[in-house]
Amino acid sequence: MATPIPPAIRQPLDRTAVSVMVVLCTIWASQTIMIKLASPDMGNVAQVGIRSVGATLLLWCYALWSGDRLWQKDGSLRPGLLAGFLFAMEFVCVTFGLMLTSATHVAVFLYTAPLFSALGLHFLVPGEQLSRRQWVGMGLAFAGLALAMSDGFLAQQGIDWQMFAGDLIGLAGGAFWGVTTVAIRASALSEVSPVKTLMYELGFTGALLTPMAWLLGEFDSFHFTLTSSLSLAYQTTILCSASYLGWLILLRRYLATRLAVFSFLTPIIAAVFGWLILGDAISHSFIGGGVLVMLGIMVVNRR
Repeated sequence: MATPIPPAIRQPLDRTAVSVMVVLCTIWASQTIMIKLASPDMGNVAQVGIRSVGATLLLWCYALWSGDRLWQKDGSLRPGLLAGFLFAMEFVCVTFGLMLTSATHVAVFLYTAPLFSALGLHFLVPGEQLSRRQWVGMGLAFAGLALAMSDGFLAQQGIDWQMFAGDLIGLAGGAFWGVTTVAIRASALSEVSPVKTLMYELGFTGALLTPMAWLLGEFDSFHFTLTSSLSLAYQTTILCSASYLGWLILLRRYLATRLAVFSFLTPIIAAVFGWLILGDAISHSFIGGGVLVMLGIMVVNRR
């Protein structure tokens, strides 16, 4: 009989974790497409706010059905509110960054998150340190992402200060995402129910972004059509509820630094979706960058 793993110990990735992460990255890659499909009828901020509220209610019902004790004292309130704030600010940065710069730029800067989380975990969480080889792998993965998305940068002529501001906001979004992972792993949230942790995150996001959307006037042109309703339902159930819960469950068992590097796959998969569904072009630099991302992931996770 296998010896139980102590609560504070996290494992390197196995085949199950790799398979689940590929599925999660694929779901996350569909996010921009789902938001774009609904955007003619629902503002981006409104979508994020409403889906967060809906997912929080779904998780509440699931917790009641499963007997998950959400109100017991476990020391998670303060770190939970912090994680909720950080999680919400990530999406605030994404939505406002997209208003100022291109989706390509936001994708590159948002996916600096594994670098921020690796740095924070290295100093704050025992067992999460990366070796020199693994830092090289992390660098290869990010360099591959930058190379894959380089066409979107090279197409710009001169300095566009509005786009530069959007890039900084995208970078801030990546920092918030990375620090959220650190806040979860370095606090009592590391051992509480993943459902409870996700309710902190989604509840805070819904409470912040829904009134923000109203202040921005997005509800003035809000319409439920078949396309927007299906998109919102997908975002609420599959994206927010299922995939984010799956991510937190993985964080309970596996090393966060090894998991985080897999998120570099998300914009690569999103670009492939754009090629398959929207007919977007795939360049040689994109193919080379994708290879580097895969190589970096393998270097980080090689036992």
